[in-house]
Amino acid sequence: MHSRRVGRPYRYLFIGAADRARGNAPLQAILKIKFVDDDDYLAPNCIEEFARAICLRPEAVIASCQGVQVDSNEVELSRTRQTGPGKAFYIHQKDIHYGMLLELVPKGTPIQVACQRDAFLKSGGWDSSLDANCDDIDSWIEIAQFGDAIFLNQCLAYRTVWPGAYNQKFSLQKRVETNILMKEKIHALVNEKHREDIPEMQDIRDYLKLHWSLVAAKQKQLKNALQMAFTAAFSPTAWKLLIAAARSRKQQSENDNLPKLELISC
Repeated sequence: MHSRRVGRPYRYLFIGAADRARGNAPLQAILKIKFVDDDDYLAPNCIEEFARAICLRPEAVIASCQGVQVDSNEVELSRTRQTGPGKAFYIHQKDIHYGMLLELVPKGTPIQVACQRDAFLKSGGWDSSLDANCDDIDSWIEIAQFGDAIFLNQCLAYRTVWPGAYNQKFSLQKRVETNILMKEKIHALVNEKHREDIPEMQDIRDYLKLHWSLVAAKQKQLKNALQMAFTAAFSPTAWKLLIAAARSRKQQSENDNLPKLELISC
């Protein structure tokens, strides 16, 4: 599907490459997949902006934009924040998993993400055993092994949040276990240049337990909150990670070990 056919927000799955005869030769070699859940939708210029950024950084295998969460009446609930310079920036492959591990780069829900077809196939595709519990994040982790990542500082995707949705029915214990599993996968893939600068995996496990204990407390599941926090509360590094993560969610984080290179200026 050619991007100029998009006239308004609508729900669809985009797979394909532009036609060389239409003057889009740079895209011809970049077969790409745009992920879309059936109840989410895209801004009218979404594919055009993704294509523009991809042409400028053909080494990228995955791209993500800012997203807007809406309710079933398409009323905005929240939106993801800008995390780097310009209208779009990119991160080198060797730095992506480091950024993912320390939560310095956004991972994005499927509606926010597009990827190179070959990289998706090399990654093995979706892991059905995760059953909609971080299967998208698992896929991004695997795809990021094969090239750079692009981030668009534009709200181009809309994710519908339904009360009682399937992914909200997982127990907190199941969610924390899967969260830890994702971090273990990322930790193992961090490039050698960053190995000395990352926390031990046990400290990350403790940080996640602290995070989810707070979630449990907010949901008035005090027994679960205490069980999760009991041993983790004695890890100073876990507390530092928790505070750093909270700060990064409120403001754009800078890290000398994670160059964010401007691709499209404002």
